[in-house]
Amino acid sequence: MHELSIAESILEVARRHVPRGKVLQHVEVRAGELRGIEPHALDFAWRACTMGIDAEGSTVHLQIVDGDALQLVSIEVEEGVQ
Repeated sequence: MHELSIAESILEVARRHVPRGKVLQHVEVRAGELRGIEPHALDFAWRACTMGIDAEGSTVHLQIVDGDALQLVSIEVEEGVQ
């Protein structure tokens, strides 16, 4: 299941872009069909990667496009819990 390593990489990049005091809520990803990413497997892997950290409960949405690209399209954040 290569989706686990993909989820870990996406999470690492996304967390670098979360401003201080905010928490990650949602990630939009665009991936080429040649990458062979299964959306349900990525969702499962995402939940496993975010379990027990500040991004727990966040979601990932995968848009499949032509080619083999992998792109972090956007992130949504909200105020962190004080």
